[in-house]
Amino acid sequence: MRHAIFSCTKSYFALTAAMLAHDGLLDPKKLVETYIPELKGHEAFEGATVRHIMDMSIAIDYDESEYGPGSDNDQFYNMAYTIGIHGAIKQYLKPHPTRAHGDAFEYSTPITHVLGWILDSILGGNGKGVEYFQDKIWSKLGQEHDFMIMFNMVDLGVPKFVDYGGGGSATARDMLRFGKMMLDMGKTADGVQIVPKEVVHDIMAGGTDKNIEQYENSRECRKDGGNCNVAYRNMFRINPDKGIYDQNGIHGQIVYVDTKNDYVAVKHSSNSNSVQMFPLEFFFLIELSKVGFQRIIPKSKNGKKHKKSKGRKVAKSGY
Repeated sequence: MRHAIFSCTKSYFALTAAMLAHDGLLDPKKLVETYIPELKGHEAFEGATVRHIMDMSIAIDYDESEYGPGSDNDQFYNMAYTIGIHGAIKQYLKPHPTRAHGDAFEYSTPITHVLGWILDSILGGNGKGVEYFQDKIWSKLGQEHDFMIMFNMVDLGVPKFVDYGGGGSATARDMLRFGKMMLDMGKTADGVQIVPKEVVHDIMAGGTDKNIEQYENSRECRKDGGNCNVAYRNMFRINPDKGIYDQNGIHGQIVYVDTKNDYVAVKHSSNSNSVQMFPLEFFFLIELSKVGFQRIIPKSKNGKKHKKSKGRKVAKSGY
């Protein structure tokens, strides 16, 4: 059964942007206004590049450490469901009073909606970023289910928009196949390269030293006492030295990939206090990765082991 994956969704569409950049259809060095002319002259996006969006290092005055009534998240989404996501981006987002673009990583869900707007602008229409991800990545992994994502209710007169920031739904097994593809440097179970190796390597390496510096300057790192040695690249959290990346959603959804131990773990949850639970959950995931697991190939009904298929355009999942 599919489960809401909340902010795990973000990584999928930043990966989509990275693939478009690899193919020359998107230039991360260009200004946001190049792809979204409606944001030209907007003070929050003045001088901001697409790379600032992809790595969430844009300097906006937005606090996502709170989610309750009256929080930035609450007010932003109330506005989005009233005037549409593009309207909320233009009206609600303001420049940070002291920080410049590129100074620090600061987690902000509306920025993923800006990225979704960029994807749709490049690919030719509302929701086209989702179609690209489904066609170019998800459908090639031998998945049991299509990827699902939420739209707002259009019968209320609000412009239709995709919840790029956290509206995805998927099964744990399908998310594991995605994680295994990343662990295998963009290859499916059949060995077909569906994501360019250079794109995956850039993510797993944590981007550049600048990404490490940006994370060191972030609220997340300061909260953890500093010296985090973590990067946020294309909306994945990476520990380059340990070869670990993770995706996580607000209510306890986790994809944990350990490249050095050839280990992928996925957890679904509807935990109401998941932010407090994350340290404990990641402790157990790290400990499990040290134990190691033997991959078991299931037997078919006739008692023979399944064989991994070869040369297919769409992978027959071996896991």
